[in-house]
Amino acid sequence: MRKIFLGLLLFVLIAGFASAQQTAFPEITIVNNTGYPMYEMYISPDFDDYWGQDWLKGRTVRNGESVTFRMEWPLSEASVYDICLVDTDDDTYTRMGVNITRAQDRRLTFTFDDFDYDD
Repeated sequence: MRKIFLGLLLFVLIAGFASAQQTAFPEITIVNNTGYPMYEMYISPDFDDYWGQDWLKGRTVRNGESVTFRMEWPLSEASVYDICLVDTDDDTYTRMGVNITRAQDRRLTFTFDDFDYDD
């Protein structure tokens, strides 16, 4: 009986740790409904002035497809992001100040409405 109790206790602790890890470094899903394939994607905490590296790393996200990334920053450090997609013509589609604190806000659909028009 004691072995069963210890086994269950260990299982609960491991499951709790795994759940906390997923929350600490959340995943975000980007859906491309712009009408164009995307060849570059940049995700940066809103406090950072630098976009950083291309998160797609040579992959393509075609129209209608999605891609999921695990954030490199825990929610305790960054919960608001700026996101930029780049298509084959180097046109950009940007969202600034995206808050991903809630799980339901971690699936973002980009459309042509997110297109960055030149002034």
